[in-house]
Amino acid sequence: MKNMFKLIAALLASLLLIAPAFATTRSALALGEVDFEDTVAPSESVAVSFVLSAGADVKDIKITGQIAGEKESRAELHVSKMLSGNERELKLTVSVPNDLREGTYRLTLNAEGKANGIVKAQQFSGNLFVEQKDHSVYFKSIQISSASVTAGDSIDLAVRLVNNGKNAEDSLKIKAEMPEVGASQTIRVTDTLMQEDDRTLYMTLSVPRDAESGLYVLKVTASNADVSATNSGLVEVQKFIPASQAQDRQTQTPVSVQVPIGKGAVVSLAVSNNEDSQKTFNLQLGGTVDWASAARVDPTTVTLGAGESESVFVYLLPSVAGRHSFTLFLKDGATTVSAVPVDVQVSGSAPSVASGLADKDQLGLVFVVVVVLLAVIAAFWATRRGSGKGQVYY
Repeated sequence: MKNMFKLIAALLASLLLIAPAFATTRSALALGEVDFEDTVAPSESVAVSFVLSAGADVKDIKITGQIAGEKESRAELHVSKMLSGNERELKLTVSVPNDLREGTYRLTLNAEGKANGIVKAQQFSGNLFVEQKDHSVYFKSIQISSASVTAGDSIDLAVRLVNNGKNAEDSLKIKAEMPEVGASQTIRVTDTLMQEDDRTLYMTLSVPRDAESGLYVLKVTASNADVSATNSGLVEVQKFIPASQAQDRQTQTPVSVQVPIGKGAVVSLAVSNNEDSQKTFNLQLGGTVDWASAARVDPTTVTLGAGESESVFVYLLPSVAGRHSFTLFLKDGATTVSAVPVDVQVSGSAPSVASGLADKDQLGLVFVVVVVLLAVIAAFWATRRGSGKGQVYY
């Protein structure tokens, strides 16, 4: 009997020793109750709901959702911290690329965070069926000649339209408009847009002379009786001022930057990503053509995580004195998400030397010209001396 008690005690002790080992095998992060509509069409989005559980204290958690192999579908969600034993119901929206072909794809979720300084990860994947709509078109790109235009001028557009539906499309109309200023143009696609056709069409949108300065929505729509697709962005319009009124022009906002004419200047601006996922933005300048001989932004592309900011630099070479302005446009693909206006006071007068060379370059050029002239005179004089003596020239 005593031996039996000893055996039971030994077994209990063993279980107590083994129990912590089982506890430590519990996942620091777990993805459960994942739910989403498993059939979607190109250009739509998938709302994925799930429960995130923590088996330990975890911080800096990033959940990524993506259609396997499709970078454009990537979406991210960030959670600063979860305590051991906690659960959170979360939702992530994954975009379905416009040009995705019909078929079955893998939808993946990946949760990653730090527990005791060690990166822990948990994954989920499920099938997603992409089914083309009977009628569907989308704008692959919309390019404009300038993001800034003076009232009375026009903007040229190159519109790239793709048929990603099952059926051919006839009688399509494309309308470009800036409703707030009353600018509009409509063209007809004269031939049939077959399935998977990729067509580029050109348009010119005239901005009325009486349009006021400001940022306006430029909207482009393709439609027929069966389908409609729209894309939009922002265009800066500068008010037209007749020469007789130019001296009376007043700047309503304080001057932000002051630079001398003919001298290079660098303006530092901060750009931020206020979205909840990483974004790549393209940077574009507008409004410098009339008063700067050179202008550029560096870098032209920035990738920012959620909530991150970064400084970019605008390089200017002003050529016209006075009060001016430019706008830095922040674009996510074809969509302008932000526009930063900057006022510039250019002081001084235009340089008197029209060559545009630096002083040292000008001196070097003068020296070369003098040497060439001396050589020509010497050759001319030698020729004259050899051609006959005793001749006198006045």
